[in-house]
Amino acid sequence: MFRLPLAITSCFLILISIVVGERTIVIFSAIILFTLGLLTTSILSFRYRSHSGRKFSFLLVALCLVTFVSVPITNWPLRAAFKLCHSSFDKIASSLQAGKTFPNPIQIGFFSIKKAEICTLNGKICLWTNLDPAGKTGFTKCPINNVPFNLWSIIKLDNDWQFISED
Repeated sequence: MFRLPLAITSCFLILISIVVGERTIVIFSAIILFTLGLLTTSILSFRYRSHSGRKFSFLLVALCLVTFVSVPITNWPLRAAFKLCHSSFDKIASSLQAGKTFPNPIQIGFFSIKKAEICTLNGKICLWTNLDPAGKTGFTKCPINNVPFNLWSIIKLDNDWQFISED
């Protein structure tokens, strides 16, 4: 029971990694959520000391710690969510190349695409999840060695797709 806050905060981190995706936000979220979960868990475990379920508690805490370390480093929730709907991304990209336009926003799996376009500056397919004027964030279909954007961060999803945040 008293390990629940740590488990809940690690689940929030997984959700943030999928929905937001931008590496810096995920790292800061991991730090904040880990601290919040650890403090809450410490307070509750001090208040409600129990010797029952120690193995389960240890495994839960270990799993949460692995989550808090692995999510910011590898972005595995974003990568897994992308893999689940990879074919939908490819279908949208093919449709864009064929000249089809899409109403905004569109939903692809866990991702809300605010704008689907072929970038006029470089001809790359872009599925933007955030249209911030200071720098867009989203998926682009281009090889990792040819990402012609002003990048703040990039996450390679496969040989063709990258998740980028512009500066």
